[in-house]
Amino acid sequence: MKRVLLVLSLALQACAATAATAKPPAELAPFVEPGTRLASFDAADMNGDGTQDYVVILQRDDETGTRPLLIIGREKTGVLKLLKRNDQLVGCESCGGMMGDPFQELVVRDKGFTVSNAGGSRGRWSHSFEFKYARRDDTWQLVRAEESSYDAPDPDTSLKTSVYLPPRDFGKIDIADFDPFDFLETP
Repeated sequence: MKRVLLVLSLALQACAATAATAKPPAELAPFVEPGTRLASFDAADMNGDGTQDYVVILQRDDETGTRPLLIIGREKTGVLKLLKRNDQLVGCESCGGMMGDPFQELVVRDKGFTVSNAGGSRGRWSHSFEFKYARRDDTWQLVRAEESSYDAPDPDTSLKTSVYLPPRDFGKIDIADFDPFDFLETP
């Protein structure tokens, strides 16, 4: 069993390393704004139209270090266009406290994606936000949020995790309007 887990772990690390070093397609170049660079990207059919679209995270090369998230879709002609943008979802390069860069991962799948951030010092935190495409509203909406925190010296007894779901915890939240610090206050 240990051998199987070791092989699986090594395979996952190899896949992650390959994905991290994947060369971006040239068609994304027009979306890399001046003063930014491509931090992460992945492709999937983001709106169910049968074409390959992209979720892109840019990294600003200024003192703010903010990271815009872009959803880029393919028109019927094959040309890519910006569909949605959010400048707050992905934590800035220095927003993780002593833990450093808070951005953990971007997971993209057909009609949806999840962004995870984590950071802190003695008090550690993490959050993960999942968005899915809503055909009726023609946008990506928040469908799940998970927030965790714990005290580093005593993680077993101090771990607190909360999962938030619509409509119980929040109303419709479009990706363009999402703010990770006040999404629970959205009616």
